[in-house]
Amino acid sequence: MASLRAARDMKNCIWKLDPWHGYYDSACGHAYVFEHEFTVGSAYAFCPGCGKPIELAPVKAEPEVEE
Repeated sequence: MASLRAARDMKNCIWKLDPWHGYYDSACGHAYVFEHEFTVGSAYAFCPGCGKPIELAPVKAEPEVEE
């Protein structure tokens, strides 16, 4: 609950892409999946969950898979 309180105090809603599973986690506690590939910044300027401007977090490298 403390992290959601901190998210309310933030200026933007930070979205983190999970490249492994293909969805975005938002700072306000929602997850978003999109059927069509696009950049979030071009299609969504504001978070549907909290209404704040979306800020994309840097994408981490995909986890390495051992063969």
